[in-house]
Amino acid sequence: MVQKLSLLLFLITSFLVEITVWSEIPLVYEGEVVGCVLEELDSNHQSKSSEVVGVILDPEDILKDVSYLSLGSCSKTFLSRELGNLIGRILSSKGYDFCICGRVERLRRDVKDPWNYVSSSPYMVSTILRDLYLGLISAGVFPVMDGRYGLNESVITSFRMKKFFPGVLLDDEDEVKKLKELNYIAPILLLKDGKIYFEFPSHPADIMRLKWKDVEWKKEELERLRMDILSSSIVLVKRSRVERIKVVEGEDVGEDRKLGLIVLKDPFRYDPRNFGGMVVVFSDDEEIIEMAKDILRGKKNPTGRRAW
Repeated sequence: MVQKLSLLLFLITSFLVEITVWSEIPLVYEGEVVGCVLEELDSNHQSKSSEVVGVILDPEDILKDVSYLSLGSCSKTFLSRELGNLIGRILSSKGYDFCICGRVERLRRDVKDPWNYVSSSPYMVSTILRDLYLGLISAGVFPVMDGRYGLNESVITSFRMKKFFPGVLLDDEDEVKKLKELNYIAPILLLKDGKIYFEFPSHPADIMRLKWKDVEWKKEELERLRMDILSSSIVLVKRSRVERIKVVEGEDVGEDRKLGLIVLKDPFRYDPRNFGGMVVVFSDDEEIIEMAKDILRGKKNPTGRRAW
């Protein structure tokens, strides 16, 4: 019995060690480990002052229900910069130097997680992400785009036209070559064999460790900004007279021309032609649902814009 318990504890410990090792990815420059990238926000992470530390983060990790698509659908584009600044202040206060966030790919109908993409428009992808990144920079955090889910040339071109060059994380050497051929003059981070290689002439600390830090933030800012974004991204897809309204998130509801749908997160799941009306929201908070009902009934104007 004791031997079995010892074996079980060994297996559990080994499993946890594997998770810990993978959640902290070494950052390598010219063959030397100079820092690390965490796969999730860790308030207890301890690093040497000489290390450059980054984190892979989505807005929803900070503000519940605030996805990239909610930012793309938000009529108040300036809120993306406010969000970036708030995230940057939180990360600065915890000692992070850079943040990997935002996919370098436009939204397509065939993706499984449309809420993780900003927009179907490359121009809007670059516009919203630039605002998010400018917010990060203002708080002392260097922005890096996540190119592991695709590298859209039109998005890259749009960034170049804006003369704005955040770093890019890639996991495909062919994509690295492609990016260099596009004359994209920014740090490239290549994820390969469990390590991230920094491909740029300068040391990561000289590029991604900004000289200023803004570490002051208050908890009440989180909910205020969260509701500002979510209440400004309620998108009307179709409106006509409906007898009933139903909140749905993926379940099958058949066809009903007298039914109005309030769809959570996924704008592609339901065909609006099969229903009397449709609104897309990104949260099931009571306040958001009540606003969506009023919009569906024609009592209020929609607050968001269609990003798909």
